[in-house]
Amino acid sequence: MKTHSSKQIPSSASYRRESGKGHSLIFFVLGSIISVVAYQSLMPLLAAAIVFALGMTLLRSSGLGGYFERAMFVRLFSVNWFMAGIAAIYAEYLNDPGQLFNDAGQLFYASSSNRFSELGLEAIRSRSEGSAAIVIWRFFYDAWAFLGFEKERYIGILINIVTVAYTGVIAVKIARLLYGNDTSRIKRLITLFTFCGIFSLFAAIHLRDALALLTVTSLAYGWNAYLSKPNFRAVLLLVGLTTASFVFFGFVRAEFVYVPLAMLLAGVTALFIGGKGGGLGQLVSVAAAVSGLGVAMVALPNLSEQVLPTLFDQGGAYAQMSAERASSDSLGAALLGNQPLLIKIIFGSVLLYIFPVPFWSGFQFETVYHLFKSLNVIFFYFLIPLSALSLLRLSRVKSLRTPAMMFNVFVVLGFTMAVASSSGETRHLSAFLVSLFMVALLPDLNVRGTKKAYKILLGYFLFAVLFVHLTWAVLKFF
Repeated sequence: MKTHSSKQIPSSASYRRESGKGHSLIFFVLGSIISVVAYQSLMPLLAAAIVFALGMTLLRSSGLGGYFERAMFVRLFSVNWFMAGIAAIYAEYLNDPGQLFNDAGQLFYASSSNRFSELGLEAIRSRSEGSAAIVIWRFFYDAWAFLGFEKERYIGILINIVTVAYTGVIAVKIARLLYGNDTSRIKRLITLFTFCGIFSLFAAIHLRDALALLTVTSLAYGWNAYLSKPNFRAVLLLVGLTTASFVFFGFVRAEFVYVPLAMLLAGVTALFIGGKGGGLGQLVSVAAAVSGLGVAMVALPNLSEQVLPTLFDQGGAYAQMSAERASSDSLGAALLGNQPLLIKIIFGSVLLYIFPVPFWSGFQFETVYHLFKSLNVIFFYFLIPLSALSLLRLSRVKSLRTPAMMFNVFVVLGFTMAVASSSGETRHLSAFLVSLFMVALLPDLNVRGTKKAYKILLGYFLFAVLFVHLTWAVLKFF
């Protein structure tokens, strides 16, 4: 389903005006000023300028950098560098426990110290989560130290910022597969990435989620490329990405070793529901499914004995941690508690997208983590009605239910239920948000009727949000 717009990509002469390049420069300058103040050094500014230049050079020289790919990279790098400056203030002046301790603090120490300096991926995984991220960060900390930079937190965070920015580049390429060179939809995608608070959290805090986001999105690109145009080249790309994912994903998160298998299930299901059958495309589809299943059958017996217990142990640990963190005024704790699995899946799937309640709970000086979560839920208030409008159109118009589109729908639904039944943590779901963004691009908001329908849905949803907040107030004060 390619929906081509009559609008053409603007010329390079209008790049500054159309892409918001001036706004990106403002964010970069502000982020640099805040970081210089936070670290009391000009080195963060120098490092950011070098990393940005290298990132743009790689983008141009690799052939990945089309017009909007570059616009996405510039926007995300600048905005998230600004967000990283805010996070640095929290860490350096407010002793943010979410960055100095917990996962972020431990990962910073593991990658910037000599603790794991002689260990490889497998050895690190036996001692710490996120061994792939630790090895990547360690390489860059050592490289920058060789150039005379101290091993400060901003070096690892700049790697996260570039990682999220390149995820945005891949997302633009997925959008092109689904919608062609539709200017308005690609601009909407850039806006979605810009205002997604959880992506800013991935970029601005020393967490491994940025790497998780990039790897999952890369695999999703392989599936979208194959399902959009199932030729031999797409099959090779998909099989290669799937094989690499089975090998590599466990080093990002132990439970991620099952993500390729879950995407395989989503892809094959999408083929049967949205496929047109017959011809070379159907033959290639069967070949891809068989190849993917073959990879799964070879890989899983070698991994399941170690990974499956870890998966269940971590699911229980996350659930216990969430329960310990939940205060008495948490609506989620009040509604779910120790409810049966089916109830958790149904209601937990909804709560993943509307928490925290109240939305302003993160606007405090304890930790920047909750600030980003609060910013993210405000973003979700506008994303959810847009996604709902997409699902309504898919339910009514059969021609829109293409294999690629249905794959993205199944990825979102499947991993939403999986996270809701385990950790219930929005951060763990957000590695799969790019597929939701692809679904949210479906409505053409240039059509007056479609735009009006979105505004109506948004109004109803905001009214529902108000009701949820009133429920929270009743539970808290009465």
